[in-house]
Amino acid sequence: AKGLALTAYTLTAFLENTRFTSQYRNVINKAIDFIVRNLDGLEDPYAVAICTYALTLAQHPSGRVAFNLLEAKAESGDDMKWFKRPVPESEKLNPYTLEPNSVDVEMTAYALLTYIQKGLIEDGLPIMRWLISQQNAEGGFASTQDTVVAVTALAKLAEKIVDVNSNLQIMFSYPGERPVTLDINRGNYMVLVKHEVRRNVNSVEINATGSGFAIAQVSYSYNVNVTGAWPRFTLDPQVDKNSDKNHLQLSICSGFVPGKEGNESNMAVMEVTLPSGFTVDQDSLPSLQASQNVKRVETKDGDSVVMLYFDKLTREEYCPTVKAYRTHKVAKQKPVPVIVYDYYDQSRRARMFYEPQMATLCDICEGEDCEKVCTGKAGSHAGDNEGQGGSASSLSVTIIAVMVALITLRYL
Repeated sequence: AKGLALTAYTLTAFLENTRFTSQYRNVINKAIDFIVRNLDGLEDPYAVAICTYALTLAQHPSGRVAFNLLEAKAESGDDMKWFKRPVPESEKLNPYTLEPNSVDVEMTAYALLTYIQKGLIEDGLPIMRWLISQQNAEGGFASTQDTVVAVTALAKLAEKIVDVNSNLQIMFSYPGERPVTLDINRGNYMVLVKHEVRRNVNSVEINATGSGFAIAQVSYSYNVNVTGAWPRFTLDPQVDKNSDKNHLQLSICSGFVPGKEGNESNMAVMEVTLPSGFTVDQDSLPSLQASQNVKRVETKDGDSVVMLYFDKLTREEYCPTVKAYRTHKVAKQKPVPVIVYDYYDQSRRARMFYEPQMATLCDICEGEDCEKVCTGKAGSHAGDNEGQGGSASSLSVTIIAVMVALITLRYL
């Protein structure tokens, strides 16, 4: 946030903390005056959304003018309503612009907060539907900030529309299985309920009877072995020469690809997935953390993924090195990805795969197992070439697997 948007964001903190409103009245008045004086000609929909919310909270007469500006920038369809920044012509073919965008989610959440503040509850329902359509399987959104604002807006709306005396029966049915019925009532209406659907289900039918309010969400995931399309970052992961089957040293060079909207990214994140059987060398993380460019280092999934946070990335490439070692015996590892993305605009991203030094079955077997998979011929290993014809290439596009679908009931 910059300029008016940053001022409005700060102003909402003063206005929402009513304990100190009188103490900082002079500061509040100056911020309101600054926003009102610069409201005319404001085009950025994000700035319009947050300024409208701030002026509505302040109950300022110019809040009506700002609300009209906000309404003029609304988009609608399929019984939903949302707000978003225009996609530059050069980015129209970028497939990632179709995915949930943190800035769009945040500004739409501010719009919903404005509707709630103005008492326009029914008019806010289409906005609620769009926000829910952007949620992930865990109930969050694209990033931290948009999740905080959107969940706050949805929670405040829930206070207005949820009936604690709900009595609902929701039935899920799909081919090959008996229907599953979930009862929602006063005793469990605040509980998140999940039902796991078996693999390879292509359609789920949902029917509800009774009275009350609940949200049914169908979530699914799958993996695609393909280099990311429309890269907005340069990305070049290279396995160093001193790596072997037990140790990995991976250098990843990355920089931002400038565009009309700027020459640098927002906060950027690099996710480095390690080969199967490898975990990060914890002793190497402090040196990464101490780097001038890296602001934070995290690991996840049992230390098998390393996440590096940058304040920004520019055209000049930065090349961190990640070290890992083998902790579990796994043979025939497949290529694994490195992903870089803009934390506040996930349409800016890049993905590349790298191939570790592959271990064979004979490298990991022990005792009698080796006799079954390895021949006695020098320099040859039975099983070394097994399945190579089906291994994924970095040049091929292969859908690996369709993962388990989750049907999630989320109650506001």
